[in-house]
Amino acid sequence: MSIEPIGLSSWITAIVTHLETSEPSAYARLVAVVGARRARITLDGDTVVVSVVRGRLMVLPGDTEPVDGEGGSSRAAVLALLDGRLETSIALREGLVYARGSVESVGRIFHAIEIVLDVSARSPALRSLAAQYRAVAPPGSPVSGGRSSPVGRELELLDRLGLIGS
Repeated sequence: MSIEPIGLSSWITAIVTHLETSEPSAYARLVAVVGARRARITLDGDTVVVSVVRGRLMVLPGDTEPVDGEGGSSRAAVLALLDGRLETSIALREGLVYARGSVESVGRIFHAIEIVLDVSARSPALRSLAAQYRAVAPPGSPVSGGRSSPVGRELELLDRLGLIGS
């Protein structure tokens, strides 16, 4: 079976469409988190702006202005996050993911990412979309990270001691 590659704009549009039709509560949370803000997203030089327009999440051209925040990463890091091979905290610490803007805007960017990661972990349709996006990922070294890191071990210990919630 051949997998047709897709670019960033098509990939995000497909994620949004899937959430809207198949995961309406996640879509509603995403719309509420984004609110009236615009965020510029860049992955490996491919850039789009995500915004709510007339109550719907939309993907706009990358040069759309103004934006309230911006973030970026690489396809390899994003796919490692989606696959569960990389933890968000490690991606941030190692500079594999970045966000800029006001504290509120950056918080909302990461909240939106967490919503998508949560749905992706349990959605075969979004895993299929990730496979299509993987088809356009540039070759490169694999992204490492995971529970073997000091942060992962510390979180496991805190969890075992009942010091963090589930």
